[in-house]
Amino acid sequence: DVHDYELICPRINLVNGSGRYCGEPGVEGCNTCLAGAANDFGARDIVEWRAGREQLVRAADAIWVPDADVAERLQRYFPGVGFSVDPHEALNIAPLRPLTPLAGVDTPLRIVVIGAIGKIKGYEVLLACARDAARRRLPLSFSVLGYSMNDTPLMNAGVTLSGRYLETEAAQKLAALEPHAVWLPSIWPETYSYTLSLALEAGYPVFAFDSGAIARRLRDAGRSDTLMPLVLQDDPGTINARFLEFRAGRRTLEAMR
Repeated sequence: DVHDYELICPRINLVNGSGRYCGEPGVEGCNTCLAGAANDFGARDIVEWRAGREQLVRAADAIWVPDADVAERLQRYFPGVGFSVDPHEALNIAPLRPLTPLAGVDTPLRIVVIGAIGKIKGYEVLLACARDAARRRLPLSFSVLGYSMNDTPLMNAGVTLSGRYLETEAAQKLAALEPHAVWLPSIWPETYSYTLSLALEAGYPVFAFDSGAIARRLRDAGRSDTLMPLVLQDDPGTINARFLEFRAGRRTLEAMR
């Protein structure tokens, strides 16, 4: 079973030394990255690395991946190899919860980020958006169901954090936060995402960047309208504008009542 991108990159998550998705730049770009950023395998030559992995791939009777996006990405490097898609779980996607109007013109949109939020999970994106919302006094409320790589700056920006939780209590804790939307600000092409499963099974709209298995799964579920281009990771004002547009739909609903 394949759960990451170790087959094509010794840095595993397709993230460069700056903690960003590398864009898969080609042999020269990959070798430049490996020369400047450490990896657990001490690899320095991407052609040599992939040649060794290709021998394993082509000798295997079957290779299972959790999402079609992973299969397509790997096939670009190993043409002719068949990757079988086998999701990690049987998922019961709930219908989207009905839009509920916001009570009052100043009622903030409650946006919940789920998980352990490190750099590649979008920590800096979340922090920038929270700071932008606080500075401009936008009617947006950010919270984390979980924890982060550094909670204090988030809390100083007005983000609330629940702390660690057990998997068995995740759905209950998410419901208690009464989110209007879930946001998964991951900046690398995830291979699956259990936090997305949690949100889909609960019927919440999910905002995410248009990258990796999260985007593919949202498209397959007919939820692509909440995807944002990955280039917006450096543009908190535009991201918050998207949230405000979503909030405006709920305010419009209230006005029609």
